[in-house]
Amino acid sequence: MTLGVPTSSENGTYPYQGARDSYRHLPLPGCRGTAIGTSQWCKTGAESRYLASLTAMQADHELSQRPAVLADLEWARQTHHAAYRAVVQRQFGAWDEAQQDHFFANDWLGGEFQLIACAGVPCGYVSIEERPGDVHVRELVIAPAFQGRGIGTTVIANAIETARQRQVPVVLGTLHENMAANLYRRLGFVEVGQTDSHTLFRLDP
Repeated sequence: MTLGVPTSSENGTYPYQGARDSYRHLPLPGCRGTAIGTSQWCKTGAESRYLASLTAMQADHELSQRPAVLADLEWARQTHHAAYRAVVQRQFGAWDEAQQDHFFANDWLGGEFQLIACAGVPCGYVSIEERPGDVHVRELVIAPAFQGRGIGTTVIANAIETARQRQVPVVLGTLHENMAANLYRRLGFVEVGQTDSHTLFRLDP
């Protein structure tokens, strides 16, 4: 199953004005619903056991997604800041609110995003680009209160499955001090490079 993203606007306006508000169900390890078959994409027994352990965790919520709309902008900004504050402080030593507002606005308004929800409650957002030669996880932010529940793992697992069906790699980058790098390594991603600020990862099909 793919993580579908809507077509971006070509007229320079906000890409999700008028988008429907209904959420689309996503299977989530640890939430009601059927998790994707880990044997389809996990390369090692360790990876399979890791995903199976998440699948075995039972929760009372259902994971879903819908295209982001203009009304989500402020919630997404606050979620971005809450999720990134500690990471930015570890890596750069200070949090500049105005600078982070600028970074967020450039990213959010220039991309295509899906809002993720648990039981209808927004819990994160994601932008995934299906490019000719790869599947690019451009941005994935989970609200701190919802971290550690397997939500980010499920989003990445769906991206991996999409890439596996196309026989292309999944690529992504994360700040050097972002602990999400540990998750990517557990899922089989390998480090392929670094920039001044980010570690780059790749998972081949």
